[in-house]
Amino acid sequence: MNREEAEKLLIKYQAGQCTNEEKAFLNDWYLHYNEFPLNISENRIEQIGEEIFVGLPVQRKRPTMKLIFKLSSAAAILALAIGSWYFISKSQMDEVTTNAQEILPGGNKATLTLDNGEMVELIGDKTGIVVTDNSVSYLDGQIAHKKSDNRDAVMQTLSTPTGGQYHVVLPDGSKVWLNSASSIRYPVSFLGKKERQVILTGEAYFEVQKMEKIPFIVSTENVMENKPKQQVEVLGTQFNVSSYNDMNVKTTLVEGSVRVSVPNGNKVRLSPGDQSVLSDKRLKVKQVDTDIEIAWKNGKTAFESADIVSVMSMLARWYDIEVIYEGKLSTAKFSGSVSRSKNISEVLKLLESTQEVHFKTKGREITVMN
Repeated sequence: MNREEAEKLLIKYQAGQCTNEEKAFLNDWYLHYNEFPLNISENRIEQIGEEIFVGLPVQRKRPTMKLIFKLSSAAAILALAIGSWYFISKSQMDEVTTNAQEILPGGNKATLTLDNGEMVELIGDKTGIVVTDNSVSYLDGQIAHKKSDNRDAVMQTLSTPTGGQYHVVLPDGSKVWLNSASSIRYPVSFLGKKERQVILTGEAYFEVQKMEKIPFIVSTENVMENKPKQQVEVLGTQFNVSSYNDMNVKTTLVEGSVRVSVPNGNKVRLSPGDQSVLSDKRLKVKQVDTDIEIAWKNGKTAFESADIVSVMSMLARWYDIEVIYEGKLSTAKFSGSVSRSKNISEVLKLLESTQEVHFKTKGREITVMN
């Protein structure tokens, strides 16, 4: 298929004039893109993961649309191949208040709280820290904090604000990526301990160092009630835990095996691709796309079949904004991915291109309208 043929076919689809055979071809091309490549540069293909697309199907009989983010998406790749004409032009979009352009994305921001109450503001141009029993250094070796007395340090807490993220290498070599508005509390040494326990609020991705005789345990707490929500027990694996107070606790396994338990005795064991969801003190397990669940760690904001409230909650945590809803909320479901490095004005314009939602911005306050 050449560029001209691709353009004609997509225009026909947009107009609802494709034959069944042409629709079947598009679907087949979607599933087997590598077998039917267009002449598209690597840079253009890379852009696909950085935009939200209005995707198939186009018909608006039901209040459901899709925003295609898969690199293999026929509609997305075809759109890029013909110059992204698929989008509503900038002049046709509902205008987002220019103040939104001043709301920049989040970045590397965190605070380290020592067990004596001392707080260390971590340098923003650094991406993470390495913890040992007598010092904390940045990933490049620069010292962030060195113990200055003989008193044994016990615990430390790494916290990110709204609009922040940070990375920590724990004393056992396990790696943790902390999302915005989150915190993790951990001991400065695991020596002599029967288990490696950390306490999480918010969201984090873990790559746990394997130690067969000393399990790694992630405990999440209900901050408002100061009660445990659940525990994740592992020996060595990669997984994501999302435990924000306004959401159900979600544990997503990428690699290895974990056991998730709650105080009432309910337990589940996860396999790669499984996600446990804690709702009403019960654990339920489902299969998910792990790429979507850990997209934040890889510099993306991603969502699948999410309502506008869920989408805006993710944006609010990363861009440090206040969201207000006006009138009846859209019942549309959104799926897509957008780079976390974009200013929020760009993200809002992409969402508005669906014609399902509109925004009004005043300072850091964003009003969502149907």
